[in-house]
Amino acid sequence: MQLTRALGTVVSCSLFATALLLTTPHAARSTDLQDTQVLVNHPAADITDVYAFPAPDNANNVVLVMNTNPLIPSGQGPSTAFDPTVLYQFQIAHTASGPADTVIQFAANTSGTGQTLTMYGPSAPNANQPTVSTVVVSTASAVVPYNKVTTLTVADAAGNPGVPVKVFAGPRADPDYFDLARFYTLFPDRNYQNHQVDSLVPVPAPVPATFRGFATAANACDTTPAVDFFSSGKYNVLSLVVELPKSALAQVPTGFTATVDSSVHIWATTSTVSGV
Repeated sequence: MQLTRALGTVVSCSLFATALLLTTPHAARSTDLQDTQVLVNHPAADITDVYAFPAPDNANNVVLVMNTNPLIPSGQGPSTAFDPTVLYQFQIAHTASGPADTVIQFAANTSGTGQTLTMYGPSAPNANQPTVSTVVVSTASAVVPYNKVTTLTVADAAGNPGVPVKVFAGPRADPDYFDLARFYTLFPDRNYQNHQVDSLVPVPAPVPATFRGFATAANACDTTPAVDFFSSGKYNVLSLVVELPKSALAQVPTGFTATVDSSVHIWATTSTVSGV
């Protein structure tokens, strides 16, 4: 089913969250991948990172980044396209308890690297359900080409027109620095390979107690260098990047109430019609 063509109900199968205080320059970020066998089987729906940070060349703007499709071998990113059966979505809440009052959605119109994507929003969502999303087709903003920075002019979530937005949808080097081997030693339940049928998840090793290079329970320090699984541009991801004014991100659609501390809560989801 082409998600850009219909208002079909789609089920969220991957989610990542972060938070950003609009009145300060602090960045917010996180990382993860391959949480379940479903996502291993459908990497296009697997979110690896979500970032929110001030634009480096414009302090009045905020950049939102969603990285998906982990472990693309280096050099193969430009030959990897977004999946037209997946709805990619930034969700934004202006109250700490949510739910999302604003969404920015992306859906690929075709397969292959000659594809374009349609960006929908910023807009109020069609439904505030934590595991279900629908495409806000009535607020289609623009068509975005694959692997090219595009400048758009859209309306914000409150309907104010003339908002300048930069968008990029395409391959990038994976930005993570992570000692995955030590992580799986500490938390073997997070390794999907330990969840095969009839297998027992191994218990965490008593030693080491922390990541390499971090303090232990005895307040000592493990000076063994961490081993970066993603070192030297070993892997690519597919990135969705949106740069927009802080003032536009702060706008709340009619019918929603903003918090008084100028903070917003940002998370990302990917959804498919079947949830797999």
